[in-house]
Amino acid sequence: MFLRVGALHCRSMIIVDSDLNNNPVMQTASGYRGGVFWDALSSGFLRRAVREDGGTIATQSEVLEGLRRVSPKRAEMVPPDYVRRLDLIVARAEHRHEPLVWRRSEVDKYSLRRLRLYLRALPADAQKPSDLIRAVLTEVENRIADGSPFGAADIEKMFEPPDDPESNSDWRYIWDVTAQAQGGNIPFVFKGALGIGTAPGVRDRFLAAGPKSVGLEDQVEAQLYRSASKEDLRVHVEERAVGDRPRLAFEINWDKLSQLHLEEIEDLREEALGGNFFQARFNSTGSGSDLLEFADPYEYSLNEYHDRLAQAGILRTSRMERAAVTEALRRVVLSVEKENEIVEFIMRETHRKEHAVAEANVVMCDSSTIVKLLGEEGARRLNAQVDGFWTYRRPDYRVLERLDEDNSEAARSG
Repeated sequence: MFLRVGALHCRSMIIVDSDLNNNPVMQTASGYRGGVFWDALSSGFLRRAVREDGGTIATQSEVLEGLRRVSPKRAEMVPPDYVRRLDLIVARAEHRHEPLVWRRSEVDKYSLRRLRLYLRALPADAQKPSDLIRAVLTEVENRIADGSPFGAADIEKMFEPPDDPESNSDWRYIWDVTAQAQGGNIPFVFKGALGIGTAPGVRDRFLAAGPKSVGLEDQVEAQLYRSASKEDLRVHVEERAVGDRPRLAFEINWDKLSQLHLEEIEDLREEALGGNFFQARFNSTGSGSDLLEFADPYEYSLNEYHDRLAQAGILRTSRMERAAVTEALRRVVLSVEKENEIVEFIMRETHRKEHAVAEANVVMCDSSTIVKLLGEEGARRLNAQVDGFWTYRRPDYRVLERLDEDNSEAARSG
């Protein structure tokens, strides 16, 4: 269903080579009778973001061997027959549909700088870094300086306590922030040209505004991640009704969707597309200001698309035999005041009824930051947990650079 729902809302999905090997969702999907996993790889709908080393693109077997060198126990969890089949199908598919290529040095630039920020922040109950945290932080800083590869498996191999690591609170914190720093870095390399779609419940530390942020918005997106942001920014949150319009509450017809082949889903998607749905979505996620400007055309194209899918039986509507209820489209808006200038950002579009297959557009910041900034009551007003089926966003890779520069400046002045 992860792939089927994705095919309803995207023309292709990109998965990182290591995730393709290691992610149990993909492994399970590959063995599902009547599933669409192998068709998705063969057709080019599911494409790799694959590492390049010395001008050579890695195979999935080579990716697995690289993991085996630093973490044999994790490599043992990957079925070798599954990886061999991946290589056969991917090799054929990539003659027609080229993969997206990335380099470890580019990705490490983001993941290691994120990890450095997390390690410097320390656990909530710590006054100063422990010896273990300090050792990992020192190694991270050395790797940033010399540019040598360093990932989660390397950290695990070098620093995991040999005896009962789960009972070591410092190690649990290190491993937790390492996992957070590793996630979602491939799109940063492509500088906003890729969207990210995640399923419900995925923890995201960085949900920055889009790559087209300018002016005060450009400053605020980094400011929201600083510990002093409450003092530096005056923030006001409100829900606004922005007009009444007939609305239908759609939900996925799971039985119908489960019976379709991938090619049938794609054919229905292309037939049902109304307006320029993909372009409208891309435009609206450029920045918080863009969402404010492009929300209406995006909303219109999304509703038109879902209505056509409902006519095809892929979606159900709650209208039944009665007329559609006219509902007020409501937007949660964050107003930020700084130096007598006020800028507004749409944090989220909401409706009186759940719009089950619509994206939850959160373009300003992540749930944990919202809670820190506005408190639990303010976060409840935003419905801060990711609860839509899909969340699409484009990261602003500049946020990390600004945060890192601010942090380094503070360290020098301190």
